[in-house]
Amino acid sequence: MLESLEAARPQLLDGERQLVERTLVELASLSFPFSVSTSLDFTPGNWIVDRDGKLQGVIDFENMVWGLRTDPLVRLSVDYFPVHPEFEAAF
Repeated sequence: MLESLEAARPQLLDGERQLVERTLVELASLSFPFSVSTSLDFTPGNWIVDRDGKLQGVIDFENMVWGLRTDPLVRLSVDYFPVHPEFEAAF
């Protein structure tokens, strides 16, 4: 990542460069792998649940990407919970 920062340095303003440098330091301090296989479409419409509401499976894997393991929850928090607060209560 530092090589990319050096390549981008001429295009960055001082404040932008400092923000990127601080972010890289913070990322390095994380104790979990931040690049995991995750779905950008892990949403209720793709969950298979039984009559008791227990998750039995997941469908629709076309939006699989490398990202943070928290990405699916962030998507739910932004796109679903504001519209359906009852979904948030399930978590």
